[in-house]
Amino acid sequence: MATFDEILEAFFFVSSDECGMNRVLLCLDNGKIYYHSEIGDLDELDEDKFDCDHFIEIPHKGLLKIWHNFENQRVEKALLEWALENEVELKST
Repeated sequence: MATFDEILEAFFFVSSDECGMNRVLLCLDNGKIYYHSEIGDLDELDEDKFDCDHFIEIPHKGLLKIWHNFENQRVEKALLEWALENEVELKST
């Protein structure tokens, strides 16, 4: 069984490059996490290393609608705080 921290680490790995460049599969049978990168020699998904019948792919952040909503809200909040701290006058929309 994988821990949430391991899944979070895998998520950041997948999202650290363009969508499709890094892949991570979570084996639902034993909880093992398998990594693959198109860059370099990291490939735990080859036939010799990957031994799992039931698995799910860790998503790229670009594929998570929830992530987009959260990220947009945080950016807007941070930018508004910056404007207020720097006494930028804003017009109402």
